[in-house]
Amino acid sequence: MHPLVKHIQNELASVMPPSEAADVALWLAEELSGFSRTMLIMGKDSEKFSVEKIDVDYPRLPDALRRLKQGEPLAYILGYVDWCGLRLKVNPSTLIPRPETAELVDMVLDDTPNQPLSVADLCTGSGCIALALKHQRQAWDIVGTDLSEQAVLTARQNMLDNHLTVSFRTADVLKESGQYDIVVSNPPYIPLSELSTVDESVLMYEPRSALFVSDNDPLLFYRTILENYKAKAYFFETYPPLLPLFYPMAEKHGLKISVKTDFAGKQRFVRLSADTDFRV
Repeated sequence: MHPLVKHIQNELASVMPPSEAADVALWLAEELSGFSRTMLIMGKDSEKFSVEKIDVDYPRLPDALRRLKQGEPLAYILGYVDWCGLRLKVNPSTLIPRPETAELVDMVLDDTPNQPLSVADLCTGSGCIALALKHQRQAWDIVGTDLSEQAVLTARQNMLDNHLTVSFRTADVLKESGQYDIVVSNPPYIPLSELSTVDESVLMYEPRSALFVSDNDPLLFYRTILENYKAKAYFFETYPPLLPLFYPMAEKHGLKISVKTDFAGKQRFVRLSADTDFRV
């Protein structure tokens, strides 16, 4: 392992678990050194590394370490994240795309054929879902909307950077309506009463408006989408404890539920459609 990686890992040992520190150290070292992860693991040019010259050789390192020790996510420090084969800009106006949400993208792709479809990604944030779908389904006509103007600007920049075509616009999902073949959404879904269970760095740096919903109506976004947006199928990421509430809501709209667990075994993804054998 390259000593730069070990140095960063040692610096972070007091503020994050070893596995997280190791991953962050590799990612940051990649950015600072220009070496690939494989080259860093193999220890390329390790003999040239000098702790005494580290601030000279890697002038961005001290500030990055300071911000990491304060709990700021590395994705915000670097301004990007690699996700679903795309490099996406992120900033405090957008959530950092999670590995779990990549599984929602896989669910949509697995359940729908590769043919022209109209798709809406509601509460799009960085545009990650819409762009990941477009990356795999060039024939799809995809719209992404978000209440945050800054998030929409970020999504548009991500579209340009990745040479894709998606229609991103500012809109309030709770006040609009539409008709599409597919609606997909990862809306705010954590009840405010669960705020204390959320990682402190998320609370400090990521937009709360994209995370939390009132305890009085935790299905607000899902219910409104089903009422105002007509589609052949809906794909949602949700908070696992809310799943039982989906069944009476689906029954009210005459829809069947399919549930998929995430890699941690939590029932996080829901597909609602007219029948369980849904294919467009």
